[in-house]
Amino acid sequence: EGLRMAEELHLWPEVAIRHAWLGWVAMQRGRFPEARAYARQALNFTFPHSQVFAEIVLGLTARYEGDMEDAEYRLRALLKATRPEDGAQPPLFMPLIYVGLGHTAELRGDLEQAFGLHREALAIGIQIEGPRDMAFSLEGMASVLSLTDHAEPAARFLGAAMTIRRESGMTPGPSERSDIGRAESRLREALSEKLEPSLTEGSGLTAEQCLAQAEALTF
Repeated sequence: EGLRMAEELHLWPEVAIRHAWLGWVAMQRGRFPEARAYARQALNFTFPHSQVFAEIVLGLTARYEGDMEDAEYRLRALLKATRPEDGAQPPLFMPLIYVGLGHTAELRGDLEQAFGLHREALAIGIQIEGPRDMAFSLEGMASVLSLTDHAEPAARFLGAAMTIRRESGMTPGPSERSDIGRAESRLREALSEKLEPSLTEGSGLTAEQCLAQAEALTF
């Protein structure tokens, strides 16, 4: 409805950003062709903010669809173009780029790089006070660690992410659930009856405490 009204009023910046947002929603719901279509509509406009958002949607959608080459190309280009100067406040969308790259690195088998990317996303998420970014990065780290011998820290990070989601009212959509489920299934196999206590322990950790634990881990 907002898109229709913006089009009727010729509010082209609003039209562009609403296309990008509709792409984001479609991606979160697992409707990837629809997500790509909306994002490409947003790219037809020359407004920087909507173009960046649309590229994020296209990069993350490519990752969900298994096109790691396209995902990494888009996300690396965004990272290069938007990396802040030393000491400057990072853009609010920066953690999303790091999380997307973290998942692509994991799926390529580069676990150490993947973990570092998610850890950087968590640090920025804490800095900008973004609960969604903190949850995404903690879930990403849990997924990476579920492939290593660090299963208990992985479960703690997953428990911390669950708390952030619950306190912020962020129910995961289908695409997010696929990432969470991937980590949970591995951890259930690795930890068995120890999974629930580790999740509970993690639910009491702050994002800052999780970051400190992540920085102490080695591969």
